[in-house]
Amino acid sequence: MSENKKVLIVDDSPSNIKILNEIIKQDYNVICATDGERALSIVKLHLPDIILLDIIMPGIDGYQVCRQLKSDDTTADIPIIFITSRNDIEGEELGLRAGAVDYITRPFSPEIVKARVTTHLRIKQQHDSLRVSEEKYRQLYKHTPAMLHSIDRTGKFVSVSDYWLEVLGYDRSEVIGRYFTDFLTEQSAIYDKIVHSCVKALLTVFFCSVCRHCDNRNLWIQSARIRVTDN
Repeated sequence: MSENKKVLIVDDSPSNIKILNEIIKQDYNVICATDGERALSIVKLHLPDIILLDIIMPGIDGYQVCRQLKSDDTTADIPIIFITSRNDIEGEELGLRAGAVDYITRPFSPEIVKARVTTHLRIKQQHDSLRVSEEKYRQLYKHTPAMLHSIDRTGKFVSVSDYWLEVLGYDRSEVIGRYFTDFLTEQSAIYDKIVHSCVKALLTVFFCSVCRHCDNRNLWIQSARIRVTDN
């Protein structure tokens, strides 16, 4: 996971930078800055994967740097770990409110530094993967010419594709949160309860339903229902 990952160390003390660099340089590409303004410039230029940020620095302090980065969409998701000699609850609260994900206090423990960096890079990687998956899912529901929809365990709509709305003539706000059976004829609604029970055992069921168009026309829809679990 550490391949090509960039770590930005920001500290006004060259000796602290040297210590941290020695701890992580074998696992990551390290970039350094000795003040807040330089750090902000480097972040925009290199977009590091994680930042180790000193709090007390001349000029722009660590809290201000953190807040600026978190207010920018392009840098808001970069995890920031504060580095400080402070070891008090108030200081930690200020850092977490500013947007930091963790704290490392001096004197540095190499094992703790490595563990914290690895952990938060892994969390960021998982978050990034989830965001990519969500975008693919959103694009699928937006552009595919199929009546895709998702329902929860109770049978209520969680999402519907644009094509689903186009075919049946409803607005999204009229569908999300309502039961799938609300859009079926009475006979199809009864049959859908059987389908719902079968999906629990078979995972996938192919069936036909008679759906109600918004203008009260009935439309035969051929469907496949697939059970998706949390695993």
